[in-house]
Amino acid sequence: MPVDFSVRTAREEDAASIRRLLAEWLDQPIPRRDSLRRAIRRKEVLVAENGKGVVGFLHQALREDIIDGSPNAFITALYVDADHRNSGIGTALIEEAITRAKRAGVTRAEISTTSAKARRFYRRHRFRHHPREVILERKLVAH
Repeated sequence: MPVDFSVRTAREEDAASIRRLLAEWLDQPIPRRDSLRRAIRRKEVLVAENGKGVVGFLHQALREDIIDGSPNAFITALYVDADHRNSGIGTALIEEAITRAKRAGVTRAEISTTSAKARRFYRRHRFRHHPREVILERKLVAH
């Protein structure tokens, strides 16, 4: 049965729904309300909604890259509510993010994940592992 949904730019009133999805995904409350509000104001967050509310979201930050001299996009988060997975919502969010990035002159989109299932999903959407790059992380402050 097809799922009826639409993808749009997140609005301030979507913040509570996005926080709920983040908490579901990360299995913990999310204390960063201000960073979410700023991302929404900058129009970096997309949401997928059906008749009952927000069922998925994507956060994409654009930044200038001094190495290749052009803007790049980094998808920091993509999550779809467990009850709505495998219904095209994740694909619609990725496609809309890529469309918007291209309109902004972005030449490369990046994403990182620790999930094997997510890696398969991103490969289906033409994201490829870069054999010479490794993402390293250093925590600067304890949360």
